[in-house]
Amino acid sequence: FYDQVHEFLLQPYVDLCERKSENFCDPELFNFSPTEGLATRVRVGLYGGIVVALPVLLWQAWRFIVPALNQKEKKWAIPVVLISVALFLAGGALAYFTVGQALEFLIGWSGANVNQVYSVQSYVSLIGLMIFAFGLGFMLPVFVFGAQAFGVVTPRRLLKSWRIALVVIAVISAVITPSGDPVTMAMLGIPMMVLYFLAILLGWLVVRRLPVDAGPAVRTARSCVPTSSSATRFRSTDSRTSRSTHSIGASTSWLPSPPAAARPSWPSTASPQR
Repeated sequence: FYDQVHEFLLQPYVDLCERKSENFCDPELFNFSPTEGLATRVRVGLYGGIVVALPVLLWQAWRFIVPALNQKEKKWAIPVVLISVALFLAGGALAYFTVGQALEFLIGWSGANVNQVYSVQSYVSLIGLMIFAFGLGFMLPVFVFGAQAFGVVTPRRLLKSWRIALVVIAVISAVITPSGDPVTMAMLGIPMMVLYFLAILLGWLVVRRLPVDAGPAVRTARSCVPTSSSATRFRSTDSRTSRSTHSIGASTSWLPSPPAAARPSWPSTASPQR
């Protein structure tokens, strides 16, 4: 299926060249070394294998976390894997349909008298990394929701730190985008910001309905809140301690009091009587 996949990946660039003038770009790609064709086939096969095996990889990652969860949390396995795959595919689709705008921006900055000649390997690497970057970026809600569901952080805390979160998302968008152009960064950063707030809303709706035995982290957080029984227990402990102190004082009341410290006698300064 290499020819079909290669044609599919090349289609955004071909559409860009057909939409622009003849001197803007050349839709043909070239090999600049004898081994570049084989390396491109291996790269395309690697990218395709990771995409096809993504559900299995996510399932294995979930099974690594399962031993630390209870029975109700284990039921989230299939929904989490399906949602993760759907978000990754959505991000990859967005990258595929926006790579033309990114290439148009980059080619426009190269100058009017510069001919655009690209190798197959460089183009496949660019679009493949963009698809993976967008896919991983779109999986941000899964991590945000998981942190809320397991009691690592509260929705109120995430919403209160929204300014820091937007800056972090902008930095992540700038780091993981292979082209580094502002068009691609905006295409990735804006959806990630929207998904961040949607994950907070979903986490708030789920966390407020969690039962008492929702999870170890939630149980630990709830155990830190004093209840009426714990307050009664503390009061009874304090009363027992005060009674013990009183009984000790009463039992030692027969002991003689220590003698007062001897005061030094100083010579009187009064004048002698005559």
